[in-house]
Amino acid sequence: MEGENYLSHPFIKWNRSRFGSTHWYVGYTPPEEQLSYSFSVHFPAEQGPGRPDQIRLFRMLFDHMECAVQSRRRPFNPESEAGLVILDRAGNVRELSTGASKLLASNGGLTVTGGRLSPATATGRASLDAALAQVAAACTNGTASVALSLERPSGRRPWLLTIKPLVSDYGPFGKIHCELLVHIHDGKRDVGSLRLLKGLFELTEREFEVVRMLAEGHSIESLAACLRMSPHTAPTHLRSIFSKTGTSRQSQLVQLCAGLAVD
Repeated sequence: MEGENYLSHPFIKWNRSRFGSTHWYVGYTPPEEQLSYSFSVHFPAEQGPGRPDQIRLFRMLFDHMECAVQSRRRPFNPESEAGLVILDRAGNVRELSTGASKLLASNGGLTVTGGRLSPATATGRASLDAALAQVAAACTNGTASVALSLERPSGRRPWLLTIKPLVSDYGPFGKIHCELLVHIHDGKRDVGSLRLLKGLFELTEREFEVVRMLAEGHSIESLAACLRMSPHTAPTHLRSIFSKTGTSRQSQLVQLCAGLAVD
Protein backbone atom coordinates (compact mmCIF):
# COMPACT_ATOMS: atom_id res chain seq x y z
CA MET A 1 0.00 0.00 0.00
CA GLU A 2 1.73 3.16 -1.20
CA GLY A 3 1.08 6.81 -2.01
CA GLU A 4 -2.46 8.12 -1.80
CA ASN A 5 -3.84 4.63 -1.06
CA TYR A 6 -1.62 4.41 2.00
CA LEU A 7 -2.38 7.90 3.31
CA SER A 8 -6.13 7.48 2.79
CA HIS A 9 -6.32 4.21 4.73
CA PRO A 10 -8.65 4.68 7.77
CA PHE A 11 -6.05 3.41 10.24
CA ILE A 12 -3.32 5.69 8.88
CA LYS A 13 -5.72 8.65 9.02
CA TRP A 14 -6.65 7.78 12.61
CA ASN A 15 -3.00 7.41 13.58
CA ARG A 16 -2.21 10.81 12.09
CA SER A 17 -5.05 12.47 14.00
CA ARG A 18 -4.09 10.69 17.22
CA PHE A 19 -0.27 10.82 17.14
CA GLY A 20 0.56 13.20 14.31
CA SER A 21 2.37 10.51 12.35
CA THR A 22 1.83 8.44 9.25
CA HIS A 23 4.85 6.17 9.69
CA TRP A 24 6.27 4.40 12.72
CA TYR A 25 8.67 1.65 13.66
CA VAL A 26 7.95 -1.04 16.27
CA GLY A 27 10.14 -3.45 18.20
CA TYR A 28 8.54 -6.22 20.23
CA THR A 29 9.28 -9.55 21.87
CA PRO A 30 7.19 -12.73 21.77
CA PRO A 31 5.05 -13.30 24.87
CA GLU A 32 6.85 -14.88 27.81
CA GLU A 33 4.66 -15.88 30.76
CA GLN A 34 1.84 -13.94 29.05
CA LEU A 35 3.87 -10.72 28.95
CA SER A 36 5.37 -9.02 25.91
CA TYR A 37 7.72 -6.05 25.74
CA SER A 38 7.06 -3.47 23.00
CA PHE A 39 8.69 -0.17 22.04
CA SER A 40 7.73 2.06 19.12
CA VAL A 41 8.83 5.34 17.57
CA HIS A 42 6.57 7.60 15.49
CA PHE A 43 7.84 10.02 12.87
CA PRO A 44 6.21 13.42 12.10
CA ALA A 45 3.62 13.24 9.32
CA GLU A 46 5.51 15.98 7.48
CA GLN A 47 8.58 13.75 7.38
CA GLY A 48 6.96 10.46 6.39
CA PRO A 49 9.08 7.32 6.86
CA GLY A 50 11.95 7.28 9.33
CA ARG A 51 15.43 8.19 8.12
CA PRO A 52 18.23 5.58 8.28
CA ASP A 53 19.93 7.40 11.17
CA GLN A 54 16.65 7.45 13.12
CA ILE A 55 16.12 3.73 12.53
CA ARG A 56 19.67 2.97 13.72
CA LEU A 57 19.09 5.02 16.87
CA PHE A 58 15.80 3.24 17.51
CA ARG A 59 17.44 -0.17 17.15
CA MET A 60 20.16 0.81 19.58
CA LEU A 61 17.61 2.07 22.13
CA PHE A 62 15.46 -1.03 21.75
CA ASP A 63 18.41 -3.38 22.20
CA HIS A 64 19.59 -1.53 25.32
CA MET A 65 16.12 -1.42 26.86
CA GLU A 66 15.52 -5.09 26.13
CA CYS A 67 18.89 -5.95 27.64
CA ALA A 68 18.01 -3.98 30.78
CA VAL A 69 14.67 -5.77 31.12
CA GLN A 70 16.24 -9.19 30.67
CA SER A 71 19.11 -8.42 33.05
CA ARG A 72 16.56 -7.43 35.64
CA ARG A 73 14.92 -10.84 35.38
CA ARG A 74 18.16 -12.87 35.59
CA PRO A 75 16.42 -16.23 35.06
CA PHE A 76 19.66 -18.24 35.33
CA ASN A 77 22.70 -17.72 37.50
CA PRO A 78 25.36 -20.47 37.25
CA GLU A 79 26.53 -19.73 40.81
CA SER A 80 23.03 -19.99 42.29
CA GLU A 81 22.39 -22.49 45.07
CA ALA A 82 18.97 -23.12 43.51
CA GLY A 83 18.71 -26.24 41.36
CA LEU A 84 18.67 -24.60 37.93
CA VAL A 85 19.34 -26.42 34.66
CA ILE A 86 19.42 -24.98 31.14
CA LEU A 87 18.39 -27.37 28.35
CA ASP A 88 18.20 -26.85 24.63
CA ARG A 89 14.87 -27.45 22.90
CA ALA A 90 15.80 -31.10 22.30
CA GLY A 91 16.26 -31.63 26.05
CA ASN A 92 20.06 -31.74 26.13
CA VAL A 93 21.74 -30.24 29.20
CA ARG A 94 23.64 -27.06 28.37
CA GLU A 95 24.44 -25.65 31.80
CA LEU A 96 23.98 -26.48 35.50
CA SER A 97 23.91 -24.12 38.46
CA THR A 98 26.02 -24.90 41.51
CA GLY A 99 22.86 -25.96 43.35
CA ALA A 100 21.76 -28.29 40.54
CA SER A 101 25.17 -30.00 40.48
CA LYS A 102 24.89 -30.71 44.21
CA LEU A 103 21.35 -32.05 43.93
CA LEU A 104 22.19 -34.31 41.00
CA ALA A 105 25.20 -35.70 42.89
CA SER A 106 23.09 -36.60 45.94
CA ASN A 107 22.04 -40.08 44.76
CA GLY A 108 18.44 -38.98 44.66
CA GLY A 109 17.42 -40.86 41.54
CA LEU A 110 17.91 -37.95 39.15
CA THR A 111 21.13 -37.73 37.17
CA VAL A 112 22.60 -36.45 33.92
CA THR A 113 23.08 -39.42 31.62
CA GLY A 114 24.11 -39.08 28.00
CA GLY A 115 23.81 -35.33 28.30
CA ARG A 116 20.16 -35.47 29.41
CA LEU A 117 18.30 -35.31 32.72
CA SER A 118 17.51 -38.91 33.61
CA PRO A 119 14.96 -39.91 36.30
CA ALA A 120 15.38 -43.29 37.99
CA THR A 121 12.22 -44.88 36.57
CA ALA A 122 10.89 -45.40 33.06
CA THR A 123 7.64 -43.72 34.09
CA GLY A 124 9.58 -40.72 35.33
CA ARG A 125 11.55 -40.50 32.10
CA ALA A 126 8.37 -40.62 30.02
CA SER A 127 6.73 -37.90 32.17
CA LEU A 128 9.79 -35.67 31.95
CA ASP A 129 10.11 -36.11 28.18
CA ALA A 130 6.43 -35.22 27.72
CA ALA A 131 6.76 -32.12 29.90
CA LEU A 132 9.89 -30.96 28.06
CA ALA A 133 8.18 -31.41 24.70
CA GLN A 134 5.17 -29.40 25.91
CA VAL A 135 7.30 -26.48 27.10
CA ALA A 136 9.54 -26.58 24.00
CA ALA A 137 6.40 -25.96 21.97
CA ALA A 138 6.00 -22.67 23.85
CA CYS A 139 8.39 -21.01 21.42
CA THR A 140 5.68 -21.26 18.78
CA ASN A 141 2.34 -21.65 20.58
CA GLY A 142 2.80 -19.82 23.87
CA THR A 143 2.36 -22.82 26.21
CA ALA A 144 2.72 -21.89 29.87
CA SER A 145 5.24 -23.36 32.29
CA VAL A 146 4.54 -26.84 33.66
CA ALA A 147 5.42 -28.73 36.82
CA LEU A 148 5.79 -32.42 37.56
CA SER A 149 6.65 -34.72 40.43
CA LEU A 150 9.34 -37.44 40.11
CA GLU A 151 9.77 -40.32 42.52
CA ARG A 152 12.95 -40.68 44.56
CA PRO A 153 14.35 -43.83 46.18
CA SER A 154 14.46 -44.62 49.90
CA GLY A 155 11.04 -43.18 50.59
CA ARG A 156 12.22 -39.59 50.32
CA ARG A 157 9.84 -36.86 49.21
CA PRO A 158 9.65 -36.64 45.40
CA TRP A 159 11.56 -34.21 43.28
CA LEU A 160 9.37 -31.33 42.13
CA LEU A 161 10.42 -29.88 38.77
CA THR A 162 9.17 -26.70 37.15
CA ILE A 163 9.98 -26.14 33.48
CA LYS A 164 9.59 -22.87 31.60
CA PRO A 165 10.58 -21.60 28.14
CA LEU A 166 13.58 -19.29 28.17
CA VAL A 167 13.58 -17.09 25.08
CA SER A 168 16.62 -14.94 24.39
CA ASP A 169 18.26 -12.95 21.61
CA TYR A 170 14.83 -12.17 20.26
CA GLY A 171 12.97 -9.23 18.84
CA PRO A 172 12.60 -7.84 15.31
CA PHE A 173 16.36 -7.42 14.94
CA GLY A 174 17.62 -10.72 16.27
CA LYS A 175 17.23 -14.45 15.89
CA ILE A 176 14.65 -16.22 18.04
CA HIS A 177 16.45 -18.65 20.32
CA CYS A 178 14.55 -20.83 22.81
CA GLU A 179 15.97 -22.88 25.66
CA LEU A 180 14.29 -24.57 28.61
CA LEU A 181 14.87 -23.59 32.23
CA VAL A 182 14.35 -26.45 34.68
CA HIS A 183 14.14 -25.69 38.40
CA ILE A 184 14.66 -28.76 40.59
CA HIS A 185 12.98 -28.38 43.98
CA ASP A 186 14.40 -30.66 46.63
CA GLY A 187 11.04 -31.84 47.95
CA LYS A 188 10.00 -28.31 48.88
CA ARG A 189 6.54 -27.54 47.62
CA ASP A 190 7.21 -24.00 46.53
CA VAL A 191 6.78 -24.13 42.77
CA GLY A 192 6.29 -20.42 42.12
CA SER A 193 2.74 -20.37 40.77
CA LEU A 194 -0.50 -21.67 42.21
CA ARG A 195 -1.65 -22.54 38.68
CA LEU A 196 1.23 -25.05 38.44
CA LEU A 197 -0.18 -26.78 41.51
CA LYS A 198 -3.22 -27.72 39.43
CA GLY A 199 -1.18 -29.80 36.99
CA LEU A 200 1.21 -31.08 39.64
CA PHE A 201 -1.55 -32.75 41.66
CA GLU A 202 -4.02 -33.29 38.79
CA LEU A 203 -6.68 -31.06 40.33
CA THR A 204 -9.87 -30.43 38.44
CA GLU A 205 -10.70 -26.84 37.53
CA ARG A 206 -13.30 -26.74 40.32
CA GLU A 207 -10.82 -28.14 42.84
CA PHE A 208 -8.29 -25.54 41.74
CA GLU A 209 -10.81 -22.77 42.34
CA VAL A 210 -11.39 -24.11 45.87
CA VAL A 211 -7.63 -24.15 46.56
CA ARG A 212 -7.19 -20.67 45.11
CA MET A 213 -9.89 -19.20 47.31
CA LEU A 214 -8.62 -20.96 50.42
CA ALA A 215 -5.17 -19.52 49.69
CA GLU A 216 -6.78 -16.07 49.44
CA GLY A 217 -8.20 -16.49 52.96
CA HIS A 218 -11.76 -17.63 52.30
CA SER A 219 -13.54 -20.04 54.61
CA ILE A 220 -15.41 -23.05 53.24
CA GLU A 221 -18.67 -21.16 53.71
CA SER A 222 -17.52 -18.00 51.91
CA LEU A 223 -15.88 -19.82 48.99
CA ALA A 224 -19.00 -21.96 48.55
CA ALA A 225 -21.06 -18.79 48.33
CA CYS A 226 -18.62 -17.13 45.91
CA LEU A 227 -18.44 -20.20 43.68
CA ARG A 228 -22.20 -20.74 43.93
CA MET A 229 -21.86 -24.30 45.13
CA SER A 230 -23.81 -26.13 47.78
CA PRO A 231 -22.36 -25.98 51.32
CA HIS A 232 -22.35 -29.77 51.16
CA THR A 233 -20.44 -29.87 47.85
CA ALA A 234 -17.47 -27.78 49.00
CA PRO A 235 -16.34 -30.29 51.67
CA THR A 236 -16.56 -33.06 49.06
CA HIS A 237 -14.16 -31.14 46.81
CA LEU A 238 -11.92 -30.46 49.81
CA ARG A 239 -11.66 -34.16 50.71
CA SER A 240 -10.61 -34.92 47.13
CA ILE A 241 -8.01 -32.13 47.28
CA PHE A 242 -6.64 -33.50 50.58
CA SER A 243 -6.27 -36.93 48.99
CA LYS A 244 -4.46 -35.63 45.89
CA THR A 245 -2.10 -33.25 47.73
CA GLY A 246 -1.27 -35.54 50.66
CA THR A 247 -2.71 -33.12 53.20
CA SER A 248 -5.39 -33.73 55.84
CA ARG A 249 -6.34 -30.28 57.15
CA GLN A 250 -7.06 -26.86 55.68
CA SER A 251 -4.08 -25.42 57.56
CA GLN A 252 -1.76 -27.94 55.86
CA LEU A 253 -3.25 -27.15 52.47
CA VAL A 254 -2.83 -23.41 52.97
CA GLN A 255 0.74 -24.02 54.16
CA LEU A 256 1.35 -25.97 50.96
CA CYS A 257 0.24 -22.88 49.01
CA ALA A 258 2.20 -20.43 51.19
CA GLY A 259 4.55 -18.27 49.18
CA LEU A 260 2.93 -19.18 45.87
CA ALA A 261 1.67 -16.47 43.53
CA VAL A 262 -2.12 -16.69 43.34
CA ASP A 263 -3.09 -16.24 39.69
